[in-house]
Amino acid sequence: MIQKAEINGAELTYEMIGQGPPILMLHGFGLDRRMWKSQLDALSTNYTVVVCDMPGFGLSEDPVSVNSLTSADMLSLVSHLGFFRTHVCGLSYGGAVALEMALQAPETIASLTLVSAVLGGHHRSQSCVDDLLRSQAQAKHGDLRGAQQTWIENPLFQQISQQPSSKAAIVEMVETYRGWHWLHGAKCLNMKAINHLDQIKVPTLAMVGQLDLIDFHQMAECLADGIDQAELMRFDSNGHMINMEAPERFNAALLGFLENHPLYEVD
Repeated sequence: MIQKAEINGAELTYEMIGQGPPILMLHGFGLDRRMWKSQLDALSTNYTVVVCDMPGFGLSEDPVSVNSLTSADMLSLVSHLGFFRTHVCGLSYGGAVALEMALQAPETIASLTLVSAVLGGHHRSQSCVDDLLRSQAQAKHGDLRGAQQTWIENPLFQQISQQPSSKAAIVEMVETYRGWHWLHGAKCLNMKAINHLDQIKVPTLAMVGQLDLIDFHQMAECLADGIDQAELMRFDSNGHMINMEAPERFNAALLGFLENHPLYEVD
């Protein structure tokens, strides 16, 4: 059931399903909570699964300021839901948000699953940067539909494009993205997270698809090397959207990781 919460001045949309220790699922840029559809049944048997539209995406309202940190909003949502500690799983942009949550409030995070994650401060290739800026430029010139189409054609979605139903889901999500971050040049992430990986003290699983862009392989390796309790898992024959491209294997890997690192609440 879709629910709403007033978080830091903006109304956020989320769904919560299942029973057991909580896990918060954070979507990629231009997408929304619907990208986790294939995970809900698998996870909700033993976990309380929360999928939300982060500020500016899906049915959630836009951030109240260009300086609003998405990680602070997600920590406020966790508090609003009454969770003392929670597992967090994030893909791409959502992975960056998850990482920042662990840096800002380490006592709140039980584990991190960083899927094709963006790592703030990591040097990215010029082609990757150009792909990101192309949509932003179109949006700022008043062509939001063109910006959305350019994002859909981003190499990040190359592999999932071979699966028609999953590609259709990507298209549907991106076409509902209002472009707030493109239009405002918002700084919703801390771009220096790479300098603080040694502060992450929770079990961490970094996932990357063998066919993902080289930048994301480098960031996944950096995460695995820089975080004490981190392990790296590569998915053969998959690209950026691992959870949608190979849901059964992804679900098994995530469940196995969570079962090996149970959440214990401390009095």
